[in-house]
Amino acid sequence: MIHLTIKFFQLLTQRKLAEAERQLKAFKEGVQRTRWNYGYYHALRGMLLTAKDKGDYSFLSRLSLSDEAALRRYKQEFLERSKDRFRGEFGKGFFSAWADYVEALLKMRMESAKAEASTNEPTAWLSSRGSEQRVEKSPSNEPSDEINSNSSREELSRPLDL
Repeated sequence: MIHLTIKFFQLLTQRKLAEAERQLKAFKEGVQRTRWNYGYYHALRGMLLTAKDKGDYSFLSRLSLSDEAALRRYKQEFLERSKDRFRGEFGKGFFSAWADYVEALLKMRMESAKAEASTNEPTAWLSSRGSEQRVEKSPSNEPSDEINSNSSREELSRPLDL
């Protein structure tokens, strides 16, 4: 079921909501009926409904994908809540889903940064007849994919290698 949730998170981030809804349905049909799974499912369902609603006051709409420190804090907070021994199984599942989503966002952000670094090498070193030549890449007129505060969800939604 892990691959379904990863795919769901990617689709949600890419705003492919109809496909995300199909993944959510497959998840619901494929898991055992436990309180923990019920909480996890309800968190996923809430994420999807919030993404469809586009409300300005929701956590998802205010979540800054470019603020790695905030994402890490949210992940830590959700993990703590999911492990609280006084919280019921529903709540543990619910907060586990949120922790998993923020973890997926961090991994998507990291993968995006790796792709950015590998495609924007300023120089390439080539070996020619035993001697090295430095070849400068010409500057491109295309906008950079660099992750910054203006990064969009689409830029951060490249497939994950988990």
